[in-house]
Amino acid sequence: MKVIKFGSSTATSPQRLLEIADLVSQHKGESNIVVFSAIDGTTESLEEISDYLYKKNADGAKELTNNLERQYINWANKLYRDSDRCNEVKLYITEMFNSIREISKNIFTIFEEKRIIACGVTLSTHLMYECLKEKGVNIKKLAAIDFMRIDKNEEPDVNYIKENLKKQLEQLGEADIYITEGSICKNAYNEIDYLGIVILTLLAVFLAYGLNQIDSSRFIESLLSLNVAPFLVMFIVLIPVFYKIEKRADESIVAIHLLKNREITIAC
Repeated sequence: MKVIKFGSSTATSPQRLLEIADLVSQHKGESNIVVFSAIDGTTESLEEISDYLYKKNADGAKELTNNLERQYINWANKLYRDSDRCNEVKLYITEMFNSIREISKNIFTIFEEKRIIACGVTLSTHLMYECLKEKGVNIKKLAAIDFMRIDKNEEPDVNYIKENLKKQLEQLGEADIYITEGSICKNAYNEIDYLGIVILTLLAVFLAYGLNQIDSSRFIESLLSLNVAPFLVMFIVLIPVFYKIEKRADESIVAIHLLKNREITIAC
């Protein structure tokens, strides 16, 4: 069994994707594992979408999302000869981009950014998977998130990978080719920043309630009232607390380093 890795720079056009599929199909029967990255330009586009969302530019993010979806639909039209398969892939593409749009509606943190970036490699891998199926290859998908992990030093956790990859291969059974996503893995902790979530929720509640109780007709008086002042004070007090928690968290819900970006800080 060999592991064959294709980087994003190898998938630059529908024609190149078909050439890769031809190359891979020549090795069917060897039970090789194909690791496939996002199609060229996809990750950059998704990072740009995320950047717009951090800056609260929903219209800019929407336009980029629509453009990228049209690009993938165009690729599908050129990749598949079978109309039913083509339509199924286009439906998959639409569903994937709808999920990106849903993610974009919520508060945007580093978690949402990671989910959006992961959509690119998942989508690209599926296109290659369907190309190989159309060529008659007995191919099965390996879910990278279920066996890939990095350790505390951000190096591959070899023992974990071996153990969980073996389990997946046994569960899937024999295949000519196995395909999996590149650049998707767990960290060493598999933790969620629950404390950060709680503090962020309190920040939102205190600020929203305090501002909502301000009476514009008697602004100063209402600002100093018990219905407003304590909540705004708690909001201010919790900001440095939240900052310290996020700096220490292994999986922070806010990308603290982005706050150093002047444009993002102003947008916030």
